[in-house]
Amino acid sequence: MTKTGRIATAIALGLFSGQAVAQDESDPATMIDRIVAIVNDGIVLQTELDTRVQAIKKSADVLLPPEDELREQILDSLIVRQAQLQLAERRQIAVSDAELNQALAGIADRNNLTLEQLPATLAEDGIDYNDYREEIRFDMVIDKLIQVEVYARVRVSEREIEHAMEDFNQGRAGNREYDISHILFSIPAGATRAEIVETRDTAFEVYTRLINDAEFTQMAVAYSSGLHALEGGRLGWLRGLEVPTLLSHELSKLEPDHVTEPLQSASGFHIFKINDVRGGEQILVTETSCRHILITPSAVLAPDAAKERLEGIRQRIAAGEDFAELAHEFSDDPGSASDGGDLGWRRPGAFVPQFEDPMAELEIGELSEVITTPFGYHIIEVLGRRDVDSAEDIQRERVAQLLRQRKAQENAQLWLLRLRDDAYVEIRL
Repeated sequence: MTKTGRIATAIALGLFSGQAVAQDESDPATMIDRIVAIVNDGIVLQTELDTRVQAIKKSADVLLPPEDELREQILDSLIVRQAQLQLAERRQIAVSDAELNQALAGIADRNNLTLEQLPATLAEDGIDYNDYREEIRFDMVIDKLIQVEVYARVRVSEREIEHAMEDFNQGRAGNREYDISHILFSIPAGATRAEIVETRDTAFEVYTRLINDAEFTQMAVAYSSGLHALEGGRLGWLRGLEVPTLLSHELSKLEPDHVTEPLQSASGFHIFKINDVRGGEQILVTETSCRHILITPSAVLAPDAAKERLEGIRQRIAAGEDFAELAHEFSDDPGSASDGGDLGWRRPGAFVPQFEDPMAELEIGELSEVITTPFGYHIIEVLGRRDVDSAEDIQRERVAQLLRQRKAQENAQLWLLRLRDDAYVEIRL
């Protein structure tokens, strides 16, 4: 795939919509910019919907449903996104220009470009750079919102860990991985029995079509309310303990091409397809010993000023000052500052991706550039790496982490459905 192709695909899989201004709906010449949905005190425009539909049609690598069904799904995704952005504004969640520029630099780097080359490359695909910047900013705001509203609230009890460890040790979870796709038929909050029965009947109708060779990805795009509906319902490769709870008791039965009957949960009825299964062998885990310094923006320290302060600290370390002493003096991480920023030995998955990915690229003894995570700005130094076997204490920590990830994914789906149900929505198509 070309550079521009990779970037265009990334945009299409996001919610890039461009900018538009609502016009007088009584004027046929401006109908393309009319309002197609009101969401609380916000709107979704015809141009947003049209742009998103065309982007999906251009980049999709799954079989799409008829256009009227596709447009309905995409409009619903734009409605949910509008509700998310409104909630983020109420929570005063924002992304600074410094954070945005760092994210854009990462996008450019992954496409073998510099940040300075990105605007011209986007222009080759007919994409305005300023519009693109704002869409990336919106996506980052939503990521922060989900971290606050969902991930930060996930708790895993000791009893849950013990039960999962039993499954792991008895081989019901183990190291097998499952490539899974998913269709969700959501049930509105406060649904009547008749509405629940109607949703269940729709789910079983789609299930019947699937076992009679209907294309799963097409059914997912047409019917699913899941987080990955517009990617054909694809959840990707999941380890045993990451498999959705509804499937976890049937792990030993999951084989390639298996499609489940509709399964009910608090969020609705679910159909899963097992695309492939792999693994089962014992693996080694690479642990990393590292330390960091964190500077967190606050009401009295703007994001740009926080980053500038950390840049100055980094220069002092590069000039020979002691990392541990500066961490003790300046770091805003109360858990590690007193230890000179030392985070100890950690396995993959212990940190958020924005921290873990750049850490993984560092050589031992190398000092990172300033990086951004939902917690603020960091510099990292890797102190060592080691391969360890799957001893029980390591497995226990891994099991707990996987349980948290599974809970967070399930809670995020339920949270989005409730956010959509609680919003005032008026469709004007």
